[in-house]
This record gives sequence, structure tokens and C-alpha cells, in this order.
Amino acid sequence: MVDMLQSRGYMRIPYPSDVRIALQRAVDSWERFCALDAKIKQSVPYMRRDQLGVGYECKLESGKGKDRKENLHVMIAMMQEFEAIARHLDLAPLHELLRDAHMLIGALSAPMLALARELEHHYKLHGLEREMLRSRPEWMVRFIHYFGDQEAGSEIASAHADKSGLTSHLYESDHGFEYLDHRGRWRRLAFNRASMMLLPDMQMQYRSKGELKALWHRVVATEQTAKHGRVSIVCFMSLLATPVVDKSRIGRLQDMSPGFNYEMPFAEFAKLFVKEK
Repeated sequence: MVDMLQSRGYMRIPYPSDVRIALQRAVDSWERFCALDAKIKQSVPYMRRDQLGVGYECKLESGKGKDRKENLHVMIAMMQEFEAIARHLDLAPLHELLRDAHMLIGALSAPMLALARELEHHYKLHGLEREMLRSRPEWMVRFIHYFGDQEAGSEIASAHADKSGLTSHLYESDHGFEYLDHRGRWRRLAFNRASMMLLPDMQMQYRSKGELKALWHRVVATEQTAKHGRVSIVCFMSLLATPVVDKSRIGRLQDMSPGFNYEMPFAEFAKLFVKEK
């Protein structure tokens, strides 16, 4: 099944029962948090430590490469700091959301490490499972709410490839997700409630020396989501021992040509990354 990551650019994994239960709780908690007054949500800070960040962001800018949305980022490595803020704010919906995010990451651990083991064997990626395990505290769950009041057919999530190792698309409340296939054609990708969708990211393209391509994707507003908005939950699984894209030097991936990396020789692709020390 992992050969689909190379041939199609994505793969599906059926939800284990514990992931499905944890995910539904997380969806419910996120929707309750989104329903809070804007001033209450904005009291939740966005915190950075080195390259990492957790917390709440509200982005209301529009235009090319700009998504109108609110996000909440959660990771195990900064959970204690985040929980301390929730206690200080005395914000029950945030407590519940952090609890359910923690449970979701825990439930994802076994299937994602099993996947890493399979990828390591199939693509000869020595040490990938061990690296994924060491990186687990910095897997990031991103809760996303795209706002309504947009035009049907417009991009509500700009075309991009993700920077981490793998991205697990866990929940999409409606249609509209599209990916750029390896021939340069945008295709609609349907989600279902029985399986998660896995995409290889920039670090995985580096780690596999170009065998696996970081998949470009976007979200286009449907008639429904243009009016009422859209909710999604994803988990970015970074690889701590693998170089990262040098954003300070090359800029944002959203500003680059979609699919630029598909045919790029690995020697050129590697130049996009922070040099290994």
C-alpha cells in the first residue's frame, strides 16, 4: 500500500477504533471552541520556542497566498505550557480541546510508527521508525476553521506543499480538497469518515532522495463552504534528524510555483534546505 505514496502521491489508512473515537471527540471540542466569542479566543496566545509554535491564530487577510481562517496548534513538547495558560484563563473549552488533542496524538502513535516501519523497509529509509518515535513530541495537530463569506470556487487554502515529514489529514468537514498530480493536473480528492489521508512532505522528499514527492494541495470553496465555512484537522509529523526547508532564504512555499519540486533533480532540491551541521 505504501507504494501509492510514490505512484499517486497519497495513501489512505483505515482508522483504528481508538483513533476514530479520539478524533470525534477532538472535532466536537474544536467546534465548541470555534463558537466562543472572538475576544475570548484571542486571549489564547501563540507561543514560540525555537522553530516551534503552539496556540491560537486568527488570520483575516485576503489575497494571493492568504487564507482567511483561525487555527489552534497543539504539540506534546509544549503541552505543559499550554495547559498552564488554559488554567490561568480558566477556559473550559480550551482545557477540553487540549485534553482531546493529547488523546488524539496518543492514539495516532501506533499506526504512524507502523507506517514508518513499512516505509523504512519499502524505500530503504534506514532509521525512519526510530526518528519518527524520537520526533513524536513535536508532531503538531492543527485545528483549522476556514471562515465563510467567500466566493464559491475560490481558493480558501492556497496551493502549497507541507514542510514536515508526513501530513495526516484526519478530518475534513466538507468537499473541496484538491491535489496537484505528478502530471501537473489539479484533481479533487474525496475524503471519507473511515480513513485518514497521508501525504508525503518536503522533509520526506529529502529523506527519500526524491523517491517520494512532497504533494501540492489546496482547498477550493464549494457552494456550502463558501457560505458556512469549513473545519479540518491535520497532524504534521516532523522529522527531527532531517534538515528543514530554509524559509529565511527561499521564502514561503505558498509563493513558489505549484509542483516545482516534482521534476527537480535531488541535488538541486537539497539546496532548498538548511545545511546539516
